[in-house]
Amino acid sequence: MKKYILTFLCGLLCSAMLNAGDPPNKPNIIGIEHALSERMLSPEGKKPVLSFLQRGRGQVAVESLYLGDGFSLISDERDLTGTLLQLDVTAQQWSELISDVYFLPRLKEITNRVYNMVNDDFDFIFFVLNAPIDDEIKSQLGFYGLNMRVSNNVQGLGVGKHDNTAEWGSQGKLMSAIYLPFYDALAAGPSLHEMMHSWGTFICPTFDVGTKQYLGHWGISNANGQAGGFKYLRVVEENAGGVEGKTLYQASLRPETNRNGSFKHGGFGINANDANGTKYSDIELYLMGLKSDEDLRNANFQLDVYSGNEYEPETFADGYFYSTTKKSYTIDDLIARNGKRVPDSYDSQKQFRVLTVVLTPEAAENNYMSQIMRDINWLAGEMNDATHPHLFNFRQATENRGSIIVNDLISSLKTPVIRETKPPAIEEEPAWMEIIAETDEQGEGDDDVIVNIYPNPTDGMFMLEYEPQSESYIITITDSRGVPVLRRTSSENLLQLHLIGLPSGLYLLTIEDGSQVITKRIIKN
Repeated sequence: MKKYILTFLCGLLCSAMLNAGDPPNKPNIIGIEHALSERMLSPEGKKPVLSFLQRGRGQVAVESLYLGDGFSLISDERDLTGTLLQLDVTAQQWSELISDVYFLPRLKEITNRVYNMVNDDFDFIFFVLNAPIDDEIKSQLGFYGLNMRVSNNVQGLGVGKHDNTAEWGSQGKLMSAIYLPFYDALAAGPSLHEMMHSWGTFICPTFDVGTKQYLGHWGISNANGQAGGFKYLRVVEENAGGVEGKTLYQASLRPETNRNGSFKHGGFGINANDANGTKYSDIELYLMGLKSDEDLRNANFQLDVYSGNEYEPETFADGYFYSTTKKSYTIDDLIARNGKRVPDSYDSQKQFRVLTVVLTPEAAENNYMSQIMRDINWLAGEMNDATHPHLFNFRQATENRGSIIVNDLISSLKTPVIRETKPPAIEEEPAWMEIIAETDEQGEGDDDVIVNIYPNPTDGMFMLEYEPQSESYIITITDSRGVPVLRRTSSENLLQLHLIGLPSGLYLLTIEDGSQVITKRIIKN
């Protein structure tokens, strides 16, 4: 089997229920106390602990703040607004989470507990096991990832509107709960694939073997997307084996051919293609509301769906299959079949909030929180993020048409996290602070560079307008003691930032852009 052909089995496998065990009632404490720990206090007044500290390649310091009911808020040194929720689970609960019978009721129970702590602000909830890929777990569950579609309010997708949010504890916001039973799935996939299932693929019948409809994936078609299908096709033999109307084809994701005309890299997936190494296709972007029907018309879009199919596993790995029927759809054919997408690409949602819940066994010998933090931030990263070469994050996979937000969990907590209630008095600020506060000047040699911050003073949220002088720049916000409260790398010229959860007072925003350093004051009311 070609290494890039990955088949993800996606289907709900359970209906049985069980009594939930007692949730753990203590934080997962790994590592040592750290100087940062005084900067955050839980509602119970407990100090957070730096739960994982590694400075190896691609790893960052991770800070854990216990919230109660077994949950901890996880932040990293670059952004202390909270990126992950961690839940400690008992051995019994872990066994249920990796059982094809019991994982669904257990996830619903956990989600209802999550909504006791957070507001209904999230479009997606990712459940990630704090473990690497494991063949035994995959064998027990039967999938590498699973989208449990919770609600749909979009017309024209080939599936009706529905709302099962109450079962999950949401009050109408949650679109999907996605289960990733190994942490590698965030970067390697199938995270993008599972997100796609929130919108497709139900817009027309698709097929695998024979003429039975193949629900939820593109099957043998030229869809060439996250949910399967090929891009290139050649006819090998018409009336194959002497059977009239039966054609032997070879399909591929890449165009390179051998001297005899066969594809050098033949093969494709009927469920998925190359995991997060594949971008969303035109028809997938249309279903997601990120491309218009006019975009597809201008691209001469045509979806070819094959049925009456046969193939041998040995040769299908190289893209060979037999088919007796091909049905083609233009975008107008699909609209005639399902109606227009409402809302259309002009009014559709483009930005989605993701809550990532990391499920950690209490007796875990290894903790992968740093890798999870790295990968979820990459998945929500910008177009120029090269943390994982040859893979695509959400922005890259959507051609910068969509984005996801994975941090700022503090602003969604029902019980606010209390940071130090009173900053040091202005007269106690160090000399460097007084000098910068008085001048508020840009760095030497950058008089022509414009930096706008508005509103300033701010109640929390504010915009930063800045024209980058290089490919990317670093933003650091420090409090009156010089302690960083936010650090971010960006290439955008307009960013929304915030000081939510921080006390009122004076903050400094520093932009490092190549050799240029610019510092501006921000007043938080």
